Amino acid sequence: MQPELQEKYLAALDAEANKQWVEAFDLLTAAAAGGHPDALLRLGDIYRHGNRAARRNSEEAIKCYKQAARTGFAPAAFRLYSVYDEDKDLMRYVIEYNVHQKAMANEFEKGDDRDEAILKQ
Repeated sequence: MQPELQEKYLAALDAEANKQWVEAFDLLTAAAAGGHPDALLRLGDIYRHGNRAARRNSEEAIKCYKQAARTGFAPAAFRLYSVYDEDKDLMRYVIEYNVHQKAMANEFEKGDDRDEAILKQ
């Protein structure tokens, strides 16, 4: 983990605690762009529920949760499953479970996108 990503993530948490929503969102976005799993999870939560800096956007939330889950970050996989459970989209849930299992087993390869191709349909 790059130290500057962790610094941005922690600064974002401080900004949220001080109700500086836009600053927090910008810092989380920067840390998430670098692949920080906690930042991806928090950014996904913001997109899932919305706040003063970002409108609710389920698709963006799913993207964040997927990216974090692929690092093996289990809380992100749980959030991803719960989004699909809320939407009652069982097929997507099953496919995401398969994608997550590959990631957790360190078998996911960038060239293996069969499940993701189904999701884009």
